[in-house]
Amino acid sequence: MSDTVTYTLTDEEIFTALWHTRRTNGRLIAQTVLLSIIGLPALVGLCCGMHDAATVLCGTVLPLLAVLQWVWPWLEFRREARVMASKRTPLTLTFTDETVTVENETVAWQNAEFRRVGACVLWRVDRQWIVIPRRAVSEEQWIRLSEEATR
Repeated sequence: MSDTVTYTLTDEEIFTALWHTRRTNGRLIAQTVLLSIIGLPALVGLCCGMHDAATVLCGTVLPLLAVLQWVWPWLEFRREARVMASKRTPLTLTFTDETVTVENETVAWQNAEFRRVGACVLWRVDRQWIVIPRRAVSEEQWIRLSEEATR
């Protein structure tokens, strides 16, 4: 059995893939904790009337950095997803009982790396992620992809 599907990704599907493959939450959490440890005493000092340059700088800049490091990637991924979606590049996948193929890259099901994210499955192919939205595949293929993503 062979099943071929062709689809074009939406900006929301591309954003979902970028958000789930490029972010490193562990690093961001560690940086937020560090910025909070350093900035919280300065922020308290500002509230208690200390207005020296170091207190003002640490009490305002560090909390702002803690927030921006979470917001900036979101904004950047949104912009990048819009740009990528505007190119309207179609993807063609071919499913067989033994393999999955995209752009001359064929991978056996048991060797493929899948990750389920909402209404999409992300498939890692040679250092890049291919987004497979639920809307683009048959019910049978979606069930197979979802099962593969959980193994």
